[in-house]
Amino acid sequence: MLGYPVFHWLLMIFLPFIYLGIGFILSVSLVRLVIPILHRMEILDTTESRVQTCVHEPTPRGGGWGVTPVIAILWLTIWYYFPDKSYWHALIASLLLFIPLTGITWLDDKHDGITVRKRMWIQGIAIIIPIIFLPSDVMVCLGYLPLWLDRIVTILGWWWFMNLFNFMDGINGISGLEIATIGLGIALCAYFNEHDFPLTLMGMVLLGAAAGWLVWNWRRNALAFLGDVGSIGLGYFGGFALIILASKGHFWPAALMSLYYCMDATVTLIYKIKRGVPVWQSERAHFYHKGTVPGALTSLQATMRLLVLNIILLVMAFCASRYERGWAYLPFAMALCVLLMCHFRTEGKKALSKNNNV
Repeated sequence: MLGYPVFHWLLMIFLPFIYLGIGFILSVSLVRLVIPILHRMEILDTTESRVQTCVHEPTPRGGGWGVTPVIAILWLTIWYYFPDKSYWHALIASLLLFIPLTGITWLDDKHDGITVRKRMWIQGIAIIIPIIFLPSDVMVCLGYLPLWLDRIVTILGWWWFMNLFNFMDGINGISGLEIATIGLGIALCAYFNEHDFPLTLMGMVLLGAAAGWLVWNWRRNALAFLGDVGSIGLGYFGGFALIILASKGHFWPAALMSLYYCMDATVTLIYKIKRGVPVWQSERAHFYHKGTVPGALTSLQATMRLLVLNIILLVMAFCASRYERGWAYLPFAMALCVLLMCHFRTEGKKALSKNNNV
């Protein structure tokens, strides 16, 4: 019979991969079940409503129903079997508040008419209450800010991260790849630095569920779109996991993992405000949008470039987690993000110039 130390060693090695596999299988299966239901309910996106060039026929919107519930259920099992007392109440609060958050986003997917004020109220409640439940000795911003300011910055950062996932979900595969690399990065930093088993499993669940989603979405003609119910949910859970990672002393790795999404969405938001466009209005304004105009990059080509960048950012994040001066990687990471954003814009300009000369 295996002794306890040997059993514990085997558990530490194999259980993350078991959670990864379960997350993948459940996500693939649930999305497969959801697709025909969405077709029957006629909750579909067309080329015009999706504002991307690779859609040729109405595609179900709301595939997130097959992804975010998987994350919630598996995270609940982690909370039950591997409790981290510092985050018990915050995690269970986030899982409970995920229910009304999913409800309001689903209504918006169905009717596309829920007011911004109502959405913001529900989002605010879903974010503020879990943060309130964090113990007073848990600091997200490395202790550089007083507690009250640390909490305000954390709330605003989580709210922005959740919504930027909705803003950025405009071409096939992009959000799935983003949350997959974030999940892998969280798992690596937690496992090899803090030996934090619960957070490792949470990251592997994000990776597995996102990979299952990509089976249906990361292709030329996607079989389903996340919808608000999926993109907001992924941003919600991904943001919470990054907050936990940052509060364990890995603020800079958490920032590096999600840097491209944050930079593209933030710069685009600033441009929108300068042009007087409502920030919640959907348009092809993001840099990757500019790179996927007709005649430029395909959505697959654009997401492959983003995947390469994300892998580099993930390596930087892991290195930053191993050294005290993790902030030193930030300028290099920002420069790489700017290069990709400029590349997308340049490809778009070339395509527009060709189209105008035809």
